[in-house]
Amino acid sequence: MIANKMQEAVSKLRKDMLQSIGTAQKAEVGISDESIAQYAVYQEYGWVQRVTGKQAAWFANQGVNHPPRPGNSLVLPPRPFFRATIDACSEDWSKLFVRTLKALGPDEFLTALQLTAQKAAEDFRDTVRNGGTSKVKFEDRAPLTMELYQQQSATTSKGNARRISGGNVSTTQPLVKTGAMLNAIGWNLKK
Repeated sequence: MIANKMQEAVSKLRKDMLQSIGTAQKAEVGISDESIAQYAVYQEYGWVQRVTGKQAAWFANQGVNHPPRPGNSLVLPPRPFFRATIDACSEDWSKLFVRTLKALGPDEFLTALQLTAQKAAEDFRDTVRNGGTSKVKFEDRAPLTMELYQQQSATTSKGNARRISGGNVSTTQPLVKTGAMLNAIGWNLKK
């Protein structure tokens, strides 16, 4: 009898909470700039490309010491900053949401959701900044990439400055050259 009354009270509390929340809401965390989204996908999953003759000539013209030959493969290893962050942090996000909702009450559902989304976005940015999570570290930039960056920021044989591609070209840490992807990680609430 007492167990039934408790179960009814919990059920009523759940219904009251759902009614006080109003329309369904969800948080979305991800890349907010569509022009960077494709780049982020390549970083997340990696890619492999077979070098064409035209590409091999381009590499040779860039002054690369050992340019890839036609038929060789260029490989960008996966650097799964989204999947790794979700794996490392999703349990913490759930706990944060529940703690916040309990502390603020059901009327502050959107506030709890907003705080959780902000924390998730910051965790994704931390993974990019740190080149991985506590569980997964990403491969450094390839020697070919580093050589291309050095060539792009060097001077020509006539002493003219070459076009600099921008960003931090001296670090071997992946994902942080210009900061564009890092700054494109955001969040919003949707109905």
